[in-house]
Amino acid sequence: VIGELGHVWSDDFGELGKLGFGAWGFTETLETHSDPNRLSSNRGAYLTLEQSLFRESEESAQGLVGYLRTGVAEGSVNPIQTFVGAGLVYTGAFPGRDEDRLGLAVNSGFASREYMDSGPFESHETALELTYALAVNENVAIQPSVQYIINPGFDPALQNSLVLGLLGTFKFATE
Repeated sequence: VIGELGHVWSDDFGELGKLGFGAWGFTETLETHSDPNRLSSNRGAYLTLEQSLFRESEESAQGLVGYLRTGVAEGSVNPIQTFVGAGLVYTGAFPGRDEDRLGLAVNSGFASREYMDSGPFESHETALELTYALAVNENVAIQPSVQYIINPGFDPALQNSLVLGLLGTFKFATE
């Protein structure tokens, strides 16, 4: 079960910001990290804030948007008990590429005490990401990304990792 309440503010040229609060919960109980014979509920909550920070002009959606996100989950059954993320996205950063988006983000997940006590784990995993969404046309975008993962999987035996990704977005018109 999941629910979200939010408020979006905008003007004639696009969205200016969003504030959202959500909560979720499983209807079944799950095994805990410390004892597979012990069951626990699984629920959590999150908060998100997005805000336009700069527009190239009043009549354009081009500009800089920032976001902050945080969440908490039941630590006895989830490895990540607390999440914090922040990022910046610039639409139209380069001349002639008005629909392209350049993004930079930092996201960290923090392990629950119970998860850390169940094995040799690091206390957090952090991802640094740089991405660029290239608008091929109004229906197609290609988005390469580079991520640097610190403490992947909370596993102290693993080295920090560089991850390269590619996402394709295809919109199908229904009109």
